[in-house]
Amino acid sequence: LEQMRMPDILEVVETSDGDFLLKFPLELCEELGWREGDIVDWRVKGSTVILSKVNDPEGYVPVE
Repeated sequence: LEQMRMPDILEVVETSDGDFLLKFPLELCEELGWREGDIVDWRVKGSTVILSKVNDPEGYVPVE
């Protein structure tokens, strides 16, 4: 399994309602099969952030 190298820098974008988003390159999203609206689980492990697409969002409850 070949791992795709993430860019060293991702842009943080502030939306008009004050939320912040990370802007992922299109090529990376295509490689991962991510689309707008997908639910992504993220976990912090030391100084690393691990992102995983949630395959079955049925039991997912958003935390605001």
